[in-house]
Amino acid sequence: MVNITLQGQEYNAKLDFSVIGKIQVELSKMGLNLKLKEIFEEVEKENFAVVNEIVVQSILKCHPKLKRHMIEDKLTIGEMETIVNFLTELLEKSIAIKTEGK
Repeated sequence: MVNITLQGQEYNAKLDFSVIGKIQVELSKMGLNLKLKEIFEEVEKENFAVVNEIVVQSILKCHPKLKRHMIEDKLTIGEMETIVNFLTELLEKSIAIKTEGK
């Protein structure tokens, strides 16, 4: 589990296969039919629609009573550095990326 603070509000987030499935469903509604590898490629390209969906769905996993608009309203350009740092930590913890020397 990873924490993120957006505009003073702290959230827990988790990325697992059920969340990835929800991300794929929501992206397909936008016309983006992406496989897992393609989702990661779009993150590297800084595709905000994909990044946004990962953040929203991973937070909703831990806070099911929230509505997506409550999270989306806090995803602003001013929070971009926080979002990028959060996404990096979320992906590292979720897919257990091993770094050299660890």
